[in-house]
Amino acid sequence: VALQLQIQRLQASQDQADAVIAENEHLQKQLVNVRAELDDERQRGAEYQARHGQAQRTIMQLQDELKQASSRKDEGGAQHSQMQRMLDTATALRANLEARNRVLEDRLLELQEYLNT
Repeated sequence: VALQLQIQRLQASQDQADAVIAENEHLQKQLVNVRAELDDERQRGAEYQARHGQAQRTIMQLQDELKQASSRKDEGGAQHSQMQRMLDTATALRANLEARNRVLEDRLLELQEYLNT
């Protein structure tokens, strides 16, 4: 009878160990998925940063061109208006990219906090 009880306890311990191992494997799979998602978010963030940098350079170029166009009196106001529209478009693009970048940075922080828990 004592041997039977010991076998039952060992079986229960084995069942608990199997459950813990299964949960650990599940959590490890989740961690791999979260890390992949984090890598994807980092990649997207880098792409948006690059676009943001290009938008900044475009804005600076357009501002320079706008200044040059404004200083030339022989060219009419049409070119100035076109440059202003282009600058407005580039500025809006920049604001959009900055907003998306903030969203990505927030998501990256969330994922990092999740990984740290």
